[in-house]
Amino acid sequence: MSCLQKQGTYYRNDFLQDRSETSAIVRITNRKEDSNRQIERRFKSQTQKSYTLTFSAVLHRTTRLFDCTAISRTFSSLLHPKKCLLRHYNIIMIFRYLWTDYLSLLRIQQKKKKMIDDMVLDKFLDSPLLQIDNIAERVCLKEGKDYAEFKKEALNFCSDWLKGNRFLQVGLIHLDGNNNLPEGCLVRCHCMVQDIRGVEYFAKMNTQIQSTDNNSAVSTETGLFRDYLSTLNYDSFVGDASTLDTRTVYTCISIPGETSWVKEILRQQYNFENTTCLEESYEFSQNKRAKVDDGESNTQQSRMQKRWFIKICEEQEPLKLNEPVEIVGIYQQGVGENSFPFSTIHVMAVRRSRITHPDFKEFNSLSCDEIRLHCDVAAARQNLTVSFQKLLFGDQLAAEYLLCHLVSRVFKRVNSTNVGSLTLNFYDVDEQLVNELNNFFDLILTKKVFVDFDTDVLNGQSFRPRKDYESDQEELLQSCLQLSDDTQMIIHDRLIDDSKLDSLGKENFKTIAQLMEEKSVEYVYGMQTVSIPADINVLVLSRQKSALPCDIAIRLRKNNEIENPVENLSNDTIANIRKYMSLVKILDFNIPDNISERIQQYYVKMRQDQGGQSMNADQLNKLLLLARCLSLSEGNTTLDWDTWEKAVKMEALYSTTV
Repeated sequence: MSCLQKQGTYYRNDFLQDRSETSAIVRITNRKEDSNRQIERRFKSQTQKSYTLTFSAVLHRTTRLFDCTAISRTFSSLLHPKKCLLRHYNIIMIFRYLWTDYLSLLRIQQKKKKMIDDMVLDKFLDSPLLQIDNIAERVCLKEGKDYAEFKKEALNFCSDWLKGNRFLQVGLIHLDGNNNLPEGCLVRCHCMVQDIRGVEYFAKMNTQIQSTDNNSAVSTETGLFRDYLSTLNYDSFVGDASTLDTRTVYTCISIPGETSWVKEILRQQYNFENTTCLEESYEFSQNKRAKVDDGESNTQQSRMQKRWFIKICEEQEPLKLNEPVEIVGIYQQGVGENSFPFSTIHVMAVRRSRITHPDFKEFNSLSCDEIRLHCDVAAARQNLTVSFQKLLFGDQLAAEYLLCHLVSRVFKRVNSTNVGSLTLNFYDVDEQLVNELNNFFDLILTKKVFVDFDTDVLNGQSFRPRKDYESDQEELLQSCLQLSDDTQMIIHDRLIDDSKLDSLGKENFKTIAQLMEEKSVEYVYGMQTVSIPADINVLVLSRQKSALPCDIAIRLRKNNEIENPVENLSNDTIANIRKYMSLVKILDFNIPDNISERIQQYYVKMRQDQGGQSMNADQLNKLLLLARCLSLSEGNTTLDWDTWEKAVKMEALYSTTV
């Protein structure tokens, strides 16, 4: 017999002991002159104990608490096995009356809890360091626990506090902006890890006793989210395992190549008290961009970006170089006698996402069906191919290849070989097409960079990021190729005579070629170089066929004049295209066994029919890559035979243009 049944038996016996009183109540209910209020008062006065406790049992036994029939049936099984006394309408009304009281009490408790949570929220937003110090004082001084217990509780408190929508309640800042932020405030930002600086030591905490004539006060200051302790005398401080702790330090910058519409969505989406700071930083970024477009190189643009330190304790998964992240932490200014030259954010929470669209930052991945709920895949694909045709002189084949290029990404690496990327070269291109494509990519993509490729640029500055060990901070000097994954790069290849390249120019040409072939960039650390993976799509636009290694090189067929596709696209259509471009790239892809067998048979047949001259393994891999990109562009995660045949036809048409 369950505990609930035992309770029901006890309350039933208790109730039957007062059966004469209950019968009197039932008789009273038949009298029309008595009001419902009288019945309720008499019933509750005679059977208050059993009634109240049995009602609490009902809350656990029925999921339809507002269904009077369900409540009546439950109580009949508890109180009377043969005759249901509680089916009487007036008694059921009593239950509904008490249930209303219960809900009112529950709403009061919830409202009170929300008020307390809001008070804690406001306090933590205004003075997070004070709240952390209070935890240290309670855990270490009052409860007598050690620093490890305090650290665990403080980090758990920060993690719990930021659950749900509280992550978005922290004001957003732009790292390149003129952020007039108060010391120790709570901030949130999107950034890219520009350098991994390693581990640093910091003082755990300091307790100070201030005595007066009447009493003494104890204050605790912890270094968990501080660069230094203001109450600690560092000249006499002895650092050892008992007084020092460690954390990882990174250098972060605003995400390179982030387009203006992404910043605009972020500015409108998170309209909090520090929106002024975000607006100022947004205008600063726009002005900076205008200056770069007026003639400054991408390398000069990267040097304008502000660097910030971010410091993380107890990392579950270390951040990677060039990884874009969203962080929440405590801000500390980079000015003052004891401060670092860069501003610092002591990180409380890190959020990663494979999706680059700002509306989907909380999702790490989405299924095919979920993507179709958020955007119209078929309409977006149709609008894009039509727009690309208008831009590419009406060349339908080039439009299809451009769409496949944009949705491609590296999904597998084997040694120095990558699988999944599709580099593309359009040649016989004029300046008008370069500008139109560049502007259209700014409109639909989340991250895009433009690189002029000529003798002066190649001979000017190194494309390889270098660690400067001679500077005080030993900074990693950023180059135009230090970008986050899923960034689109447009190279305007105007290199006519490569004989004019000096040693630096040849090195830069080799670096670009390595990026396109191996999807990696060499970083220089002193006397050695390290290849860092870089999943960056590269589109080359040139007058003649480019000398850079491209998977596909297409000479544009100028059937029509260039048309501006933006004029025929509504705001809703553009918004749908933006979601499409961000979401289809994250889809996983597989080839069913039956399709794989048919492809093998097709390959063998082509080898036999043409004597092994028409198709080799590289051409087969290119066909598989093209079929994969076509499937993803249609929002499909598996390859079907119709898509494979479409890829074969596209490859055949491409062969006639080479």
